[in-house]
Amino acid sequence: MKVVLYTHNFPPRLGGMATLHRQYAEALAGAGRQVSVHVFGAAAEQAAASCRSPYSFPVRYHRRLSQFLFRPERADLYWFSFGEPLALKCWLCNLVSLLRRPYVVFAGGRILLHSHSGARARARQAVVMRILRQARGILADGEDIRRELAAAGVDEKRIAVVYSGVDVGRFSPQATPERFAARLAEGGLSLPPPPRLLFLGRVAEENGPRQFLSVLRGLSQCSGIVLGDGPLLPDIREEATSLGDRVLVAGRIEHELLPSALSAGDLCVFPLGSLHGGIPLSVMEAMAAGRACVAYEVGDLARLIMDGRNGRLVAAGDLPALMGAARALLSDGALRARLARRAAETVSADWTLARAQARFVAHVERWAAPGPECEF
Repeated sequence: MKVVLYTHNFPPRLGGMATLHRQYAEALAGAGRQVSVHVFGAAAEQAAASCRSPYSFPVRYHRRLSQFLFRPERADLYWFSFGEPLALKCWLCNLVSLLRRPYVVFAGGRILLHSHSGARARARQAVVMRILRQARGILADGEDIRRELAAAGVDEKRIAVVYSGVDVGRFSPQATPERFAARLAEGGLSLPPPPRLLFLGRVAEENGPRQFLSVLRGLSQCSGIVLGDGPLLPDIREEATSLGDRVLVAGRIEHELLPSALSAGDLCVFPLGSLHGGIPLSVMEAMAAGRACVAYEVGDLARLIMDGRNGRLVAAGDLPALMGAARALLSDGALRARLARRAAETVSADWTLARAQARFVAHVERWAAPGPECEF
């Protein structure tokens, strides 16, 4: 069986979605399936100036759409990561449909979200729903996405909810901060004094980096580290200057360095906005690394974090409650250590990369098997 993935989210681009695509492509290759990946957009631009880790399958980065727009690579099953830019993916899905080949769609949190109105909104909805109805299967990254798709008329039998998983061999409480500290020293930086709060994730409005700085301002006994890249990074660097040497905005770091960076923190704070779908991989990785986590209860996080047992969840948007939970854990080292230990145990038991990959491969093989034609 040959599977071809078309996506704009793949390493060297950072982020949970790019990591998820890499993990699942590696899972198919590891299961003996032939895999090919085609990447376009920002990830293709980044690839030209970066060193990419070798893969056991071909990854082609396209700067010119003409390289694949009219001649998709032949495959038994196509896999599209569905999101913006919408027009390109709709074109590819329709082209594959005309070739009478089955495809699956990864439906992220933005698939039914848009800012259009009137005729444009109706046209967009009609195109999206046609693509979804023609798909052999749909991978949703959260239960709320599954419910929305079903309510919109998509056959629930075609929808499978998939989550990321963590390589617990790399992310574990045994990691130490020396590698991260050494990398900082290369740039003339150093770790702020403990105890340290960590922000991990894309530095964008939906992940709450400004609220993280607000927590730091309210907890004068600790320092903070911001790990991640994103559109708000320059603004966060500027705003963090008011906190002096209490905060280090480390910015983008390689995924291979992340376990060491996580070990440098005492508590991870996730002031996530209105998460639409899924469980952020960053939260899973922090827990696997043996870090106690405090987060807003959004998306499917309650499936991972059991409040008071392996972490703390507070009402979405309640900054005083988030700050209070962080303060309580900073002042009670025994409780923080207990939650951290249980966090790592939870991920090791139920959220490993191996389990996530096995579930994904099973879904793909089911959809690739000969069966009823897609609805046209």
